[in-house]
Amino acid sequence: PEAKLIGAVNTIVNHNGVLTGYMTDGIGYIESLRQESINIKDKKVTTAGAGGAATAICIQSALEGAREISIFNRTEENAKIIVGKINENTDCKASYYSLYDKKALRKEIEDSQVFINTTNIGMGKYEDQSIIDDPTYFREDLIVVDIIYSPEKTKMLKMAEDKGCKTINGLGMLINQGAASFKLWTGKDMPIDYIKDLWNRS
Repeated sequence: PEAKLIGAVNTIVNHNGVLTGYMTDGIGYIESLRQESINIKDKKVTTAGAGGAATAICIQSALEGAREISIFNRTEENAKIIVGKINENTDCKASYYSLYDKKALRKEIEDSQVFINTTNIGMGKYEDQSIIDDPTYFREDLIVVDIIYSPEKTKMLKMAEDKGCKTINGLGMLINQGAASFKLWTGKDMPIDYIKDLWNRS
């Protein structure tokens, strides 16, 4: 059901000759929150970005019971598609805003319990940048998530941490989406702690 709503798959399982597609990105994201004792149910979420990862994260969050999702993106088309899918198929209320509308971004973050960056701002050639350029957007009781996992702490996460926010990077999502695929393929639980240890030693 998640894959059908998202419109993409990243895992295919052969069930006695019938191929079934799954999308584990959103599942991995939700599990990474659970491992930090965070339940998305009844929470308001603000998201920056509307690409493939954002689609999986937002739709899975809505299916898991998020109360409201505000999606900020530079362009309107992709974001409005996600908003439409959520509003038409779940009880969650979704809205689109321009990422250039800083006043709206501040207001929505102030009214949210979780803020997520799903863009590539903060990694690679953008490593010295942050999707949020003003630390006053953050407050102590806000959960700030960046799905980037290299570097371990992006400029945005460091900024949020300095303001007392609980911060989560993208490593948990990466490992847990892989674990969900592993379970679908093998029927067994992936040794997550072992994988994390390998990552930390690499």
